[in-house]
Amino acid sequence: MGRSANTEVVGKFVKFGLIRRHAEVERDNCAGLMMHATILAYMFSLVEMNRITVPLRPDITAIQNMAYVQEFMANLLKAAFPHLNE
Repeated sequence: MGRSANTEVVGKFVKFGLIRRHAEVERDNCAGLMMHATILAYMFSLVEMNRITVPLRPDITAIQNMAYVQEFMANLLKAAFPHLNE
């Protein structure tokens, strides 16, 4: 599998909502938390380093992926913890 094929696979991995799956770990469930945090950190680093060359949402370009992930995570955290302020 070539480098571009690997990038495409990673893009699809992120694209199909696994960020949401790993980010929505139940607050009181600590089992596997380190694994989830490690996977999320790796996925964030891929986006930050522009290694994801496919758009994560149909109406944006791949260059906008970082802004999309930041906004997505901010909204996810606001929804999960509404009692906290920005």
